[in-house]
Amino acid sequence: MRVRFEAVPSAPRHPTSRDAIAGHDVLVYETLGGMPGFEWLKEPARGSSVAFRANDPSALVSAATAGLGLAAVPCLLGDREPSLVRVTTLGFSRCDLFLVTHEQLRAASRVRAVSDFVVEVLQRNRTVIEG
Repeated sequence: MRVRFEAVPSAPRHPTSRDAIAGHDVLVYETLGGMPGFEWLKEPARGSSVAFRANDPSALVSAATAGLGLAAVPCLLGDREPSLVRVTTLGFSRCDLFLVTHEQLRAASRVRAVSDFVVEVLQRNRTVIEG
């Protein structure tokens, strides 16, 4: 899954690089490690201001849409929101998706059916997921 920065196009200015994030409001994904590939957002030395924290990427999209700041969100969410634009100067990240099953249940027909369905949906939507 590809993750990029998104912001409203009407923002006064978008940073031109990771080093130019100082003075910008950022929206931070609050989990154990943060949004994969963008953990550096939480570093105070970057000079950005954390305007919003959430543990749900959809909440970050909503906050970015409201103009609260820059958000690193999965492309499949950000691209669906027409009022957001990609901030390509800050790069992107990828994170793996895992389908986890219990070893003893993996061969069960109902578990196999669900696993096959999930794999099919992911393959069918690969372009959207990979951004």
